[in-house]
Amino acid sequence: TPASGSLPTPSDADAEAAVSPPVTKDAPVAQRPTFVNAKQYKRILKRREARALIEEFYSRHRESGKPYQHESRHRHAMKRPRGPKGRFLTKPELEQYYKDHPDEDPKKRLKEGTDRESSTSTASSSEDDGSS
Repeated sequence: TPASGSLPTPSDADAEAAVSPPVTKDAPVAQRPTFVNAKQYKRILKRREARALIEEFYSRHRESGKPYQHESRHRHAMKRPRGPKGRFLTKPELEQYYKDHPDEDPKKRLKEGTDRESSTSTASSSEDDGSS
């Protein structure tokens, strides 16, 4: 068995070995060692290394200054009306919201836009008929 205060090596054939958990910012300073199967010790260390690499990868990508992944989804979400505490409105709440705020209703805006296009196209065609 290993000496007091030292970590066991993978060659230990004991049934259990003490493994100190990885040190994190949130973890308290004085923790008791966690006992694990000595045959699993190598794999635990390998998994910790893999997690560290993944965490480094994601922290690097978060620093790129892009707080969201897809620009178009972000723009769509920013246009959606929200209720208390920033949550999106349900369908009945949306219907009530658009009754109270008809100028913000996207369906009416689309209809008005197509009406304007058709009225301008008929006006221009009537002008063309008068000039010939």
